[in-house]
Amino acid sequence: MPEPCVLHPEQVIEYPAYHELDDKLAERIISRERELLQSPDEKQPGYRGDLSIAPGWKVGGWSAFFTFRSPAGPDELRCCGAPLEPLLTIPSDEWDGDSRSWRPITEEDESVDHTPTQVEIGRGYTLQVYRCTASQEHPPVTIMQ
Repeated sequence: MPEPCVLHPEQVIEYPAYHELDDKLAERIISRERELLQSPDEKQPGYRGDLSIAPGWKVGGWSAFFTFRSPAGPDELRCCGAPLEPLLTIPSDEWDGDSRSWRPITEEDESVDHTPTQVEIGRGYTLQVYRCTASQEHPPVTIMQ
């Protein structure tokens, strides 16, 4: 059963995953992150964990489908030949170890529960709902990974 909790929606800016970027830009970002790893300052943001694909429950945004464990390619997320667009994402965790910048400010303590709603999708998966960009008449597509 979901745990009653208070909802604090906020609008955030997130960027696409590496695989959604053109190769040249992705390589520039990866190269910069390698440079930052040499820096003694551990608070430098990382692209994957701090800037792209915001974790947690969200409406819209970028798809995390290919950043997890799927061997599928982007061309497989289609409906009637048109691309699918993320509509709703419901993960089992609100954030993970890589998500420093996405955590609520009041919850920087590692001992804070990462699942305040106590909603678990499958055995700790994420449920994603997509819509067809060609027609709103088409039913939504759901993916659990």
